[in-house]
Amino acid sequence: MKITTDKEFETHAAELLHGEEPVCVTSNGKATGIYIPLEEAAALPTELRRQLSARLAEDTASQLAAQGVTEEDVLADFEEFRKNRS
Repeated sequence: MKITTDKEFETHAAELLHGEEPVCVTSNGKATGIYIPLEEAAALPTELRRQLSARLAEDTASQLAAQGVTEEDVLADFEEFRKNRS
């Protein structure tokens, strides 16, 4: 497993993500994430996809709440985006 800092990961992301070795990303000496490459034909099991989706939703909701962003704010932003993308 390769260990890299967040700054180094930003600089070399493409190279690291196309490698065959797992990568542990650290920030201030603490692990912030682990990237595990899969074979091209590998599909994630349904239960794992559900767990990942639930975790992502929880993290996103937590970050939005911490910034004081409401569901109505998000919906209004999407509506504005849809109007302006044409």
